[in-house]
Amino acid sequence: MAELSLPTSTGDPGADAVLRGIVGIFEIAFPGRVRAYYLQGSRADGTAVTTSDLDVGVIFINNLEDDEVERARRLAGYCRQLSPIELDLAPTGERRFLEYGDVQMKLASVLVYGEDIRDRVPLTPVALWARALMYGERRLIARVRGDPERLIFPIDYPDPAGEFFGYDRRRVRLRDGTVRATSKDLVRSVTGAAGAIACRQTKRHIAGKGDAVRLYSEAVGGEWAPLVEAIDQTCRVEFQYLIPNDATGRARLRDLCGRALAFESHFLGVFRDVLLEDIAGPSDLGDLPDWAQRLPVERRPGRNVFFLEAAADEVQAWASAGALPSTWRDEQLLLPIAPCLQVAAARMLGRVVYPEDPAVPRALATAATSAVPALRTAAQESARAYPVER
Repeated sequence: MAELSLPTSTGDPGADAVLRGIVGIFEIAFPGRVRAYYLQGSRADGTAVTTSDLDVGVIFINNLEDDEVERARRLAGYCRQLSPIELDLAPTGERRFLEYGDVQMKLASVLVYGEDIRDRVPLTPVALWARALMYGERRLIARVRGDPERLIFPIDYPDPAGEFFGYDRRRVRLRDGTVRATSKDLVRSVTGAAGAIACRQTKRHIAGKGDAVRLYSEAVGGEWAPLVEAIDQTCRVEFQYLIPNDATGRARLRDLCGRALAFESHFLGVFRDVLLEDIAGPSDLGDLPDWAQRLPVERRPGRNVFFLEAAADEVQAWASAGALPSTWRDEQLLLPIAPCLQVAAARMLGRVVYPEDPAVPRALATAATSAVPALRTAAQESARAYPVER
């Protein structure tokens, strides 16, 4: 194979070398199967710092075949082990992008190698993208806290007794091989919450942390904007995500960590409003294009179905039993988006519990009488997390 030449450079010779290595390895392992390689995240939009990850999408022609899934996953793992830079490598089939759209690939990626398909990828409607950011932030808040079965509102710090309240658990391997504690969880949680809120409020797409901080400050503002800006500038830009060693820096970081919890709780309050609106029946989906009216479910067992946060085989079982309306097209299960969002909201109200809010059990009680069996079941299961009124 001839020496690879990248269409553009990241400006970092080490990162460019890793990208050439990834392309070369996948081209040899999967000849003729990969359509394109894209760089995403901060190294694509020019906001990277020395400890930033290298986010790479490996886009296979059509879909990953069943016999390719495990091979691609293992190969990605080996690439991560070899890379001196923290590597987030995601092999994916192009079909889901071409048929159901994307935001980050469409608006915030750089072609590394191959055939560029971005002009054929539709832009995910902002009504769905805002929800995707909301659900993604909920998962991050839970992950930072060890993925408990339920988050009880108001939430506590990941580690109330820790110097940085548990927001320093994420580790990063530096290029010299040393491993350091970072504030990446703090930055991602706060900027993720800001981006989700700003996307919902402004109805504008957000494709990364830079967009999130900028749009939140410019369009949302208010009491939380200075905190969002301070965490991004201090932790990401000034400290390069690393936990400082000097007493003054540590005190500044501790102060920011201490204030972050209130903003996460603010986000969960906004998330509750979204869930209550959706469980009653989403009211903002009228302008969705036809291709966005259906939620695709891949047939591959074990694949998690977004929004529903359920395994694909479980969702297929619901559809087969008539618990959710569905259709099949080209061997792919499609679910109408509106009832899916209702079921997703009902399930989520059992994973983020608001015990002091009487509106939530009332909404679940109403949903438990729905004509959609999956919604009834989800509402009944989530209602068990709430105190019984006497």
